Amino acid sequence: MGVLPLILSAPWKIMSNALFRISSVAGALLRYAPKSLYGRILRKKTYLLSLPLELLEEVVKNLDWLELLRIRMTCKALHHISKTRGVRVQLVKRAQACDPYHTPLDRAIERYTADELEDWAMRRLTQFEKWPPNCSQMSPRQRSFYPNRKAEHSILLPGGRWLVSTLAFGGLVVTDLDAPEPSHQSIWEPREDDDKWPAMSLVYHIDEEAPELTFNLVLDRCDPASDLDDVKVYFWRVSLSEDGTKFTAQMVNSFWTSGEYLWVDAALTNEYFVHISGGGGGHHCVELFHWRETTSDTYYKSSLRVKSTSPPVC
Repeated sequence: MGVLPLILSAPWKIMSNALFRISSVAGALLRYAPKSLYGRILRKKTYLLSLPLELLEEVVKNLDWLELLRIRMTCKALHHISKTRGVRVQLVKRAQACDPYHTPLDRAIERYTADELEDWAMRRLTQFEKWPPNCSQMSPRQRSFYPNRKAEHSILLPGGRWLVSTLAFGGLVVTDLDAPEPSHQSIWEPREDDDKWPAMSLVYHIDEEAPELTFNLVLDRCDPASDLDDVKVYFWRVSLSEDGTKFTAQMVNSFWTSGEYLWVDAALTNEYFVHISGGGGGHHCVELFHWRETTSDTYYKSSLRVKSTSPPVC
């Protein structure tokens, strides 16, 4: 038998049965239910709270004063226990187990506050678990914002919180989409004229071994006056701070390469960078760089030129 029914006297079986059937004891008292998305879901799923409030009030009116205090004390204690760090860590583990996208934490779990852990877990559990039939599922959240300067390319990091953008006339910014008002943090500013050339692509690779969210970032810019003959490629290592609020970017390498063909695709790993460029006549060029070792004068790369086959005639 549950804890709450034991504190109630025998004449009030209706209260005892209702409390025994409650799906979450933390929702037994309305004043302690969180005013949030999962708080509203909890209210919909709880059998006790589906009863008319007038009926519940009449039941409570007839409780002995000591029984009433016991209900309050028990609900307070369970509410406090439900907010302990151990319970919230378990919520995160459940969320990770049911997450089909395997979204990683931004930093080591001990770096999160208890409230941050619950928020991270509930964002995912409320999406992947089945919603009650009488609770309409909320539409995906949308965010709209305007950066100070026009964004040329953007990438959304796993988890959906951080948006990395390269700006027209140079610069890199990271936007926190979870903030009440999306805030933009500049992580790199242009230093020379070629740093302000138009960007052709922006690619990243997550370092899964780092304790905090860390990724390698590659950006290429071309001289608009050289007909793609001059291309400069930049590589950064970007890391999130231990408190999860700021990023720092360290330039690891940069070099010049030929822009004989227009780049159509690119990919990055911890050691290699590959790009595919396409030109006239159906020709494509695939170049693989060992990007940590390559310089403008010494290329550590492999190149492959292919001619695309004609599409089949249906």
